[in-house]
Amino acid sequence: TLNLISLTINQNELINIIKYNYNIDNIIDCKLLKSGQSDIYKISTNNTYYIVKIYQESFFNKQYLQNILNTLYTLNDYYKNFSNPIHNKNKEFISEINILNIKKLIVVFKYSLGSELKYKSINDSIIYSNNIANFHNICDENEIGIDSLDLFEIHNYTNSIRKTINGFLLKRKRKNDLKFFNKTIDLISNQIENDNNIKDFGFCHLDLHGGNANVIGEHLEFYDFDNSLCAPREYELSVFRWSCLIGKREEY
Repeated sequence: TLNLISLTINQNELINIIKYNYNIDNIIDCKLLKSGQSDIYKISTNNTYYIVKIYQESFFNKQYLQNILNTLYTLNDYYKNFSNPIHNKNKEFISEINILNIKKLIVVFKYSLGSELKYKSINDSIIYSNNIANFHNICDENEIGIDSLDLFEIHNYTNSIRKTINGFLLKRKRKNDLKFFNKTIDLISNQIENDNNIKDFGFCHLDLHGGNANVIGEHLEFYDFDNSLCAPREYELSVFRWSCLIGKREEY
């Protein structure tokens, strides 16, 4: 029986799980960094660190997650600057546990070293843009993810967004906002679907909002590929633009 805090695994229990399932020895510390749809822990050993992500299968489809991890494993042959997944003792990327009949998926990643980006630094901005372009070029040259990942389908995104926001607006009885929102999202999705100018299509991180990457010298190390798939590169860029708007960082 696992000791739980709001369905979050106790750190000592997680150390035992990692030792049992992975060839990771001499663990000296385990810290919970974030709890939510996925719980994120930092594991420390005598000579290195690992990130452990625990996904709830009701939020993260196992096959979708497996496809992303397989793609990252292939990418590692051509591109080293990212937090790649680690095999368990069964040579698999995903380990499964059950907590109160809720299936959890455990994945261990290499820890991303370096320092966070400085938004006011022109040099960091140049490094960020150059490394994203290099990442995209390498993926295109080696056809990373084309055969194994789901393709971008605008209605999959808009339907998910629509479901979440409609529930929020309905609960608060905001009928006018609900009508405007659905009209707007229909207009946007139709424009994107019918836009013949979208030609730059390939493997995307899809959460490069100005973070999810650490600076190491003149290059970056990317991490957190949970949302990755093959998509228009315009979408990749729009995520960064959106984060600048809501974070009031446009002047940087």
